[in-house]
Amino acid sequence: MNKDRLVTNGLYALLFLLPWQMVWIVMERTLDGGGWEYGKTLLYATELLALALLVARGKPQLPTTTYQLLFRWAKLCALALLASSFVSADPLLALSHLFHVAAAAALALLITDERTDVSMARHAFIAGLVPVSLFGIIQTFMGDSPASHWLGLSAHNAPELGASVVESAGGIRTLRAYGSFPHPNVFGGYLAVGILLCIWELSAIPLLRQGGVRGGCRSWHQPATRLALAIFSATLILTFSRSAWLAVAAGTGTVGILLLWSRRELPRRALPVAGIAGCAILLTLIVFRTEVLTRAIPTARLEERSIAERYAALAQFPEVFMSSPILGTGTSQFTSKLAALRPGFPSYAYQPVHNAFLLFLAEGGLLASLFFLLAGRELWRSLRPRLFTRDGIMAASLIACLIVLALFDHYLWSLWSGLALAAIVCGICLDKSIKTDKNIAASNLN
Repeated sequence: MNKDRLVTNGLYALLFLLPWQMVWIVMERTLDGGGWEYGKTLLYATELLALALLVARGKPQLPTTTYQLLFRWAKLCALALLASSFVSADPLLALSHLFHVAAAAALALLITDERTDVSMARHAFIAGLVPVSLFGIIQTFMGDSPASHWLGLSAHNAPELGASVVESAGGIRTLRAYGSFPHPNVFGGYLAVGILLCIWELSAIPLLRQGGVRGGCRSWHQPATRLALAIFSATLILTFSRSAWLAVAAGTGTVGILLLWSRRELPRRALPVAGIAGCAILLTLIVFRTEVLTRAIPTARLEERSIAERYAALAQFPEVFMSSPILGTGTSQFTSKLAALRPGFPSYAYQPVHNAFLLFLAEGGLLASLFFLLAGRELWRSLRPRLFTRDGIMAASLIACLIVLALFDHYLWSLWSGLALAAIVCGICLDKSIKTDKNIAASNLN
């Protein structure tokens, strides 16, 4: 087996193993004498693997000048973040977070590289999410989840304070599905992307039969993907993550809007796919209808508290941002800056603003944010000519999903698992095999 094949297979293994949060806690800091979640220096096995694979592959082979320009702006953004790290209150903490950013960039480059079969990368991501989803279903039904050092799992129990639960009438606490992730919202984000990737794969089934997709026809592909879609749809409900529910709605809504905009008919395969997801969701809603309704009631005790905390963090954002608007506070230092500006609260009360874009702006400053926007513009430019192809529409739905997740939570910037998810979506959407021929697009969509 040559080096390129070894690296490519290693990438597929990485995408399969990514949900498992195997981590080494290098250093733990305190904030006002209390535990500080965002002050930990962590080293994940999967990010080390991503960097090792990129080093082993060598110089990335990017397909066009547009892609190269995108990564050029991304490099300038990284340099701006590096500058903000050195002038921050805790440069070591900032640099440790930038290590996660570098690993995520390595993952995006590995997927975008011309030597990678992005269709197989999508398969690996979907396959890796299936056992985690089954584990998440068991967690919610059992109301308990065991800890495992080697798998990166923390213990969660519904009756215990600190666990993410839905508290319905009568004080009944239902454990939200964590899967193998640090929070149900992160799990929900992965499931939202997994659902859209399943829809993407199912839309390509006729091409598999015609030999139009690399790898030829696989008899197991369609039923396996349909089963994964049903599992992901049911598990998504059990995360009780409203941001993930909205993200899936945004993704599927984007597909519908672009189909109408291009005056194309709904693909004949859409109804069976929608039926699979709809049945899984309906069955889950029947069992957990009370808990789902509770999440929709803003006056419920825990829901009211959650909303109040989000509004408080949003209101505190301008103060943190204005403390260092050009270079930012330094990555992973929003909460420490907040504690310095507003002392006297327990450490757990200091939380990042629940918006990844605002958190990036506060921690990276205006300079890094400018380069980030320029990189985003190049991503849009690469996608725009392919927007009305089947793959282009699905790529746009993933971007819409990612934007919604970023608008309602911070983990796409604050956690390695979130950075990795963003990198995977961007890498898949930059796939050089997405066609631009509108005649091919019309045959693919119908």
